[in-house]
Amino acid sequence: MNIKWHLFNVIAGLFIIVAMITAIVDGSNVLPYVFILLFLGAYWLQKINYKGFTRILGLIMNIFLFIFSVPLLMDFIIPFAP
Repeated sequence: MNIKWHLFNVIAGLFIIVAMITAIVDGSNVLPYVFILLFLGAYWLQKINYKGFTRILGLIMNIFLFIFSVPLLMDFIIPFAP
């Protein structure tokens, strides 16, 4: 795996897992656990790299999970966010 993609996976994974843990602490249902499992599955797909298809699929999944988890952390990133 390229070092740039690995760095993106580490940063995105940190954001996703912290966002989902804060959602779990706030009293959410099963959905944060599903997001964490989807992140682990996307990372695993990138490691397999079967004919180049699974790396792209894992990367797309990881990007979407990252985009959906960042708004949950806006209260911590920018304290005055609406």
